[in-house]
Amino acid sequence: MKVLATIIPVFFMIGLGMLSNRKNLVTDEQANGMYTVISKVLVPIMVFNAIFTSNIEVSALYIIIVVFFLHITGIVIGKLAGRFIGKEYSHITPFLMSTVDGGNICFPLYATIVESSYIGNIVLLDIANMFIVFLVIPLIVSASTSHTSDVKVLLKNIFHNPIVITLILAFTLKLLGAYTLVSNSSFIELYDGVVQMAIGPIVGVILFMIGYQFKIEKSSIGILIKCIFLRFVIMFTGIIILLLLFPHILDDRIMLIALLLYFMCPPALILQVQIRGLFKSNNDVSFISAYTSLYIVITLSAYILIVSFV
Repeated sequence: MKVLATIIPVFFMIGLGMLSNRKNLVTDEQANGMYTVISKVLVPIMVFNAIFTSNIEVSALYIIIVVFFLHITGIVIGKLAGRFIGKEYSHITPFLMSTVDGGNICFPLYATIVESSYIGNIVLLDIANMFIVFLVIPLIVSASTSHTSDVKVLLKNIFHNPIVITLILAFTLKLLGAYTLVSNSSFIELYDGVVQMAIGPIVGVILFMIGYQFKIEKSSIGILIKCIFLRFVIMFTGIIILLLLFPHILDDRIMLIALLLYFMCPPALILQVQIRGLFKSNNDVSFISAYTSLYIVITLSAYILIVSFV
């Protein structure tokens, strides 16, 4: 029942989005408006909270660093594999080879296998992912969409990005010990209430939009299969590398489950918002939506195998 409680809401929102598109309940302009609110207002709040409330232990930095470079390597491989995948979506497919949706897909599934007190294992793996999603990718997109080679103008465009501004502010306040002061005061309930109210709609809206934009063109089926296959190989290789570098994980069954499940999850759902500046047409949006939806099937298959054998 716990598994169904995790999976059914995801597919319900995707299905609701598909139905809204077919019945013309939501127009493209309205959909674009939702994306704007998410990318410029709600996501920055979510990023701020994730960094502001994080607690990174020094002993875990090695794993975080390795995972970070694994994600970077995924983007590079995706870029180099342009000929294998195809040129039609080569401007966005490299990003599909990286990032993991830890919070919305992996966290709930993991919690159905182990006790919620072990959720920190997923958080540990997801810290590097947050840097990729909310810092590295926005920087790449800003650099790619800039129409000038002037370094000053390029830097100005990058540091005017809402996510970059949010990251700088969050890390500054974190280093100054602001969260410790807030958490030890009566304002913590007020802070938590505001944040939860702000970030609550994000997941539902993104899943709705995935369904709304879901469309598989016959011409893109081959590309989708190649992308899914390449990402699977990259992520599986990442699992092997981490097990070789940190063999103690093999002796920690709870952490092993976290590692296997995490790297079998789809790209971050928020990725559609982060790389939106690179889209050339609505076909790009439909392609990512189809890719994400299909990869969730891979995730659920891996989940069943992990539960059965691990």
